[in-house]
Amino acid sequence: MDIRLPITEWVSYTPSRLICAWQYPEAPGNEDAEVHFAIHAGLSAEDIWNNSGMRNAMIRETVKGYVENCRVAFNAGLVAEARDDETLVPRSSVLYLDAACIYTLGLRGKVYYVRPGAGDYPETKVYFSEEFYDDWQDAMVYFRSIRTLHQTTYTLEQEIINSMGGTPVYLGRIDMPEEL
Repeated sequence: MDIRLPITEWVSYTPSRLICAWQYPEAPGNEDAEVHFAIHAGLSAEDIWNNSGMRNAMIRETVKGYVENCRVAFNAGLVAEARDDETLVPRSSVLYLDAACIYTLGLRGKVYYVRPGAGDYPETKVYFSEEFYDDWQDAMVYFRSIRTLHQTTYTLEQEIINSMGGTPVYLGRIDMPEEL
């Protein structure tokens, strides 16, 4: 089964998108400084976040998990352009991956930023897990929707299996219609 969505380009999504040195506004060769800024400007009282080694390990683990999920959703292992590089994801999924990673890291590290007060309003702690929650939900719906497009319809196979009375049979997969 090789269901192909209109993917214009496969790009590498690695932990370096979120890990950078403080003295640089962005990692060399990465044009998305705002992603680094969000992560590295975050504050936390948690040791796991404040220790750069532990933070970077958590970032690597989170990115790897979400990239694997994205690749499964898009059946990247079956696509010639993406099968040999485990970091390649469709460009259309990059912002969703950013949202999912930042939300998850914010939740795990209890990361927040301080919104400055103005007038009669005091300074406020804003947790990443609250700020990025809606974006994370959108990302999960997006990846689930893509995965649903790639799943096989088993209804016909199930009817055949039920009528076989327990006899083991091999049934090939039935591809979903392309117009979905």
